[in-house]
Amino acid sequence: MEFADGGFLSLLLPEKFKPVEGRNVTAAFAHGHLTLPTTRGLALHAHLTGLLEKGLIKPDRVEVLLGGLRGVVGGLERIKAGQASGIKLILRPQRPDTLASISFTCH
Repeated sequence: MEFADGGFLSLLLPEKFKPVEGRNVTAAFAHGHLTLPTTRGLALHAHLTGLLEKGLIKPDRVEVLLGGLRGVVGGLERIKAGQASGIKLILRPQRPDTLASISFTCH
């Protein structure tokens, strides 16, 4: 992993690298969900296929934006224009020409 001397790099995903003097690296981790009792998860799992088949629950529509960080601008423009409603837009800044790590959902 390379970046400028004296620069800062913040990661959301674990990354293996060798520390280099004069370069600062931080990592952030977060849990954005509530922990539910195991019985609720098991009950949902038992009925999930039927709920999907009946259309009672629907997965998010997903679209992968290529181009690395350059894809952010196009994604934000689509949101402002109201063209991304109900779609989860996904980017991979580390892999600009491959499919799907940063994601944001618009409702």
